[in-house]
Amino acid sequence: MRVKVHVQSPRPAPAAGRLTLRQSLSPFLTVLTVSGLSCARLSAGGAAVSGGRAAYTALLLTASCLSIGTICWDTCQAGAAGVAAAGATAGVTRAVVMSAFFGLAPLLLTLPVTVALTVGCRRMTALLGRLQEVCAALEGVGDYQTLLRRVRRSSRLLAAAATVLSCFPLLGVLAAVIPGCATLDTMECLRQTWAIMLFAIPWMIFNIMSLKMVFFAMCFSACFDHVNGALRALTGHVETDFGDLRSILQYLCASHRKLSQAYEFVLLASKAELIPFMFFGVAGPVYFSMLGFILSSDALGSAQWSAAAFGLVTCLLGAIVFVIAIYLPCEASQQVINSVYRIQNTLWDIRMCNNEHLEQPVALYFDQLSHDKDSMGDLRLFRLHRATTTSCLTVTATYVIVLLQFLTGGSGPEQAPPTAVTSPLPSTAAGPS
Repeated sequence: MRVKVHVQSPRPAPAAGRLTLRQSLSPFLTVLTVSGLSCARLSAGGAAVSGGRAAYTALLLTASCLSIGTICWDTCQAGAAGVAAAGATAGVTRAVVMSAFFGLAPLLLTLPVTVALTVGCRRMTALLGRLQEVCAALEGVGDYQTLLRRVRRSSRLLAAAATVLSCFPLLGVLAAVIPGCATLDTMECLRQTWAIMLFAIPWMIFNIMSLKMVFFAMCFSACFDHVNGALRALTGHVETDFGDLRSILQYLCASHRKLSQAYEFVLLASKAELIPFMFFGVAGPVYFSMLGFILSSDALGSAQWSAAAFGLVTCLLGAIVFVIAIYLPCEASQQVINSVYRIQNTLWDIRMCNNEHLEQPVALYFDQLSHDKDSMGDLRLFRLHRATTTSCLTVTATYVIVLLQFLTGGSGPEQAPPTAVTSPLPSTAAGPS
């Protein structure tokens, strides 16, 4: 068994039926380009910037900021009026929730959307370049076409998921608004249609920001599994061809190191948009859950069943936001970590053969795996893995419970102030004789 070492040279045109990395990544990259989150495309020689995207990205950014700014202004006005009229703890809590925490929730969404449309859009060129570099290093390992087919399946799946997630809430809002347009004048219908369009653009960008992280994680997970497959192919030949096995193992270790460094580069380059994005993933579900509870309780009190259903859908939207902003990035990064653990299990099988010629490269490989298990997914502020999902879920549930207690605690009847209680015992003070 010999490894074909990749040499940087002019590549011939791919044969018919053979995939290229550009074809494998194109479905999801097309979605990123339409959403304005990417100004780069893969060319034959690397990642190149495509022209004509600056005006389109600026248009999306302007529409997103206008939409979220309008929401902030309306909710802050409603919240200020509510706080001025509220005298009890429940009334203040209600006004704070109705104002989206005085515009804090929309502002938390503004920051990652702005970063994604500006800094994140420009950095996609470097991210795609690193991905193409590590995939080229694996071209001489195993069946490279199998890796590309897996990447293409992942790209198509994420492109379909981005389309569904972007269209489903928009269809729900349209279904809620269109029946009411029959009783409204033309200008009011146009205003509501414009509001829906302004809502749709930030929501589309919000969804695809998460799927972009999932996209890179799935690509790197496929690359790590490709290395694991090459390692597993060595387990049946440990007793023969010591020189070849040693060179193959060293080459796989070097490829693994390049993959780890590239994945760390992707995370750190995306940190500016991931951290505020995940902060909104914690604050957004709290806001939508409390808002849905208030709308449902008010509608049930007045027997408005359609409004109560809308409140329940709002609560469900909070759960969707948590899944998109917290669960998907953490679970995708966990899959990359699981791929490293699978490589470790395969390496243990090689080590158990007690081949002294492979002792040094296996030891070096274990050192690299130990570093990966401790640092993979680290964003310096927190780590993207499954335990982070549990922690964020605990924080979200805690804040929802506390706000529910404030909201329902002051809704009961006013209690009478405590009266003085006279002791039935006789006084022990000494009286006049």
